[in-house]
Amino acid sequence: MRKTGLIVLIYAVLAFAVSLLISNFIKALPVLIPGEENTYIFIRGFLFFCKFLPSLIFSAFVIGCAIAYGKDAEKAKIKYSPLIMSHFKKTMIASIMIVLGISVISEVFVPIFEQQQTKAKIKPMLFSEFMNLSREYYEKGNMNLAFEYSYNALLLNPKDRDALEIKEKSEAGLKSLKMILDRPEEPKFVFTPAKETKGETITSLINKAKAAMENENWFDAHYYAYLAVEVGNKKDINLDEANRLASEAWNHLFSPTALKSTTEQELFKRKREAYKTLIRGDNVEGYYQFVDIAAFSDVAARDPDVAKFLEIAQQRVEEQCFFVEEVENLRRFEAYNNIYFAISHEDGSRDIVYIRGITPVKNSGRMIQYLRGFTMFTYSAEGRFQRSIFVPYVKMLSESCSTFDEESKEQFGIKDSFKNVPFLMMESVSKTGRTGRVFPVYEYDADYAKEHTPYLNNYFVLGLPYSDFNLICDTGAGSVRMSLLALIKFLPKAKEYGYSYEVYNSDFVFRISYPLLALICCIFMACMAWNYRLKNSQLFKFKWIVVMPVLTILLYFILECSLYVFRMFSYALVIMLGGAAVFVTLALLILILFIVCMIFVSRTAE
Repeated sequence: MRKTGLIVLIYAVLAFAVSLLISNFIKALPVLIPGEENTYIFIRGFLFFCKFLPSLIFSAFVIGCAIAYGKDAEKAKIKYSPLIMSHFKKTMIASIMIVLGISVISEVFVPIFEQQQTKAKIKPMLFSEFMNLSREYYEKGNMNLAFEYSYNALLLNPKDRDALEIKEKSEAGLKSLKMILDRPEEPKFVFTPAKETKGETITSLINKAKAAMENENWFDAHYYAYLAVEVGNKKDINLDEANRLASEAWNHLFSPTALKSTTEQELFKRKREAYKTLIRGDNVEGYYQFVDIAAFSDVAARDPDVAKFLEIAQQRVEEQCFFVEEVENLRRFEAYNNIYFAISHEDGSRDIVYIRGITPVKNSGRMIQYLRGFTMFTYSAEGRFQRSIFVPYVKMLSESCSTFDEESKEQFGIKDSFKNVPFLMMESVSKTGRTGRVFPVYEYDADYAKEHTPYLNNYFVLGLPYSDFNLICDTGAGSVRMSLLALIKFLPKAKEYGYSYEVYNSDFVFRISYPLLALICCIFMACMAWNYRLKNSQLFKFKWIVVMPVLTILLYFILECSLYVFRMFSYALVIMLGGAAVFVTLALLILILFIVCMIFVSRTAE
């Protein structure tokens, strides 16, 4: 069968070269980013080649087998002769190798190249969208988002002058902007210093407060006393002592008596106001005030109180929202686009979620992901609109369900069987300036808002397991192109998240059956090859040079029609049998394979 393999390989290489030439001669190209035309032509040629690959392989396989079977064919005088059994063994091995190659190309390489082709088509649309948004936010004075979107646009098209101009202007605006701009009312956020008090008790914190008082470090003294009050409870006998220490330290802070110079006095006042803002619970503003103090002078930047509370403020801000600068360090082209799904609740209402793009953080195991263009609509069981949420960018984390109380679990639809859920941070701020703070936009139905308290927080929790969210991301490629393993996992949950179980199951049946179908075709082609085998005196029929391309085209249409009929058949089986359809289909195909094999081994020289 070596000659057969060589014929198949040569014919496939020639067909691939022809496919590339055809792709190159077709001048019609979609709108692309400048410089990506050649890559797109190659991808288009490869996919065109893959479209005809089965018919190419089968037609070359027929010719190769016809040549191989011609030698000593007259020895096959009876059914199941040693010669025909030897041919069958070699043919089966060659067929399995062909099926393996076709399956790998179909399941691995074709999805990858199709994804690259889709990205090439999407890039110009994304670039246009990023440019429009960068201009819009620049005109509105939102320099953070103007810089972010122009930065994204340049990563797609580094040579675009307009994007470069907006990036430079917005970057200069961020560096020069020092004033506090008007901003919308902040969503309520309750901060519990769990991380700052981890491993501490009210007694240990009181001792730290007393030690700081002895050193006349009134910032640390009040801070530790304040934390002691936070972790204590009404029954704790040390609570009064913690309150007394906090009050005493506070009085010292606002009655400074040992200031050596005007500069020291100004620094102390600014530290005191920033600390006051932080203790009041306005973590973002407290963070910005400490940032301003650190930038005030080298002495201020080295001040231990400034360094300590700037770090504390930053940690608190990171628990409340995320910095827009985080997005700049990501692998810029999104891994998933246009993801949508539905989440059903016990009262019959449904959340319809749409995400324009998702970028997982590298090496995070998809535990941290950034969502672009997050939109969610909630409808009642009767289909009436209740609310909507929109955010330009969201940072999504995997949060353990054990961190939520019963009220939160009921509010977000978190079930006891969930281990981790997607936690959405929907507020973003800048590390360097107060401008450009972005909040989620909520809209509520007027009647619904009268009966229910509107939810207006800067975070949200999706009521589904985090692992299911990752599965849903994989559906963006479609049931035909998503990985087979992901399809198997998602199949039982398709209907739960608003997808058609019948469509996904029928595609699963088709994909799992395709190797068997290809193997049946190979053995059937071998049966045909035996009927048209060469005589011992012949080496090659030159008319095959013309016959092979014609046979390829003929087989292509026959295979496409056969596969269409098989898809319809599998869909009908799924509707009738549900999950058992795959077993019935495989059993029928194995039976057909057995029949075809028996037909082959029963061949004789006559």
